[in-house]
Amino acid sequence: MVNEMSGGKQTKNERHIHHWRHPHTVRRAHRVALVVGTVLNLINHYDLIFGSALTGSVAIQIVLTYLVPYVVSTHGQVSSHLDNARRSINDEKMQ
Repeated sequence: MVNEMSGGKQTKNERHIHHWRHPHTVRRAHRVALVVGTVLNLINHYDLIFGSALTGSVAIQIVLTYLVPYVVSTHGQVSSHLDNARRSINDEKMQ
């Protein structure tokens, strides 16, 4: 995804989207969300999951409990990658 208006360079948003959608980022975020979301759901909703009927409200809470670790993991990976890239560019300029 290259922005022709910027002389062939990706914009900041394009770099974020590229890294956000990168298969490695997605796989790792899925694993984090599965582990963390499952642990949190068992802690917070154990009685509802294995005992009584789930309501729509609780189902939404369960989904969000998986979504939040996914988003946090993805954000952390993208931020780290972009910071490392920026540091690498700055190091090259210094030499």
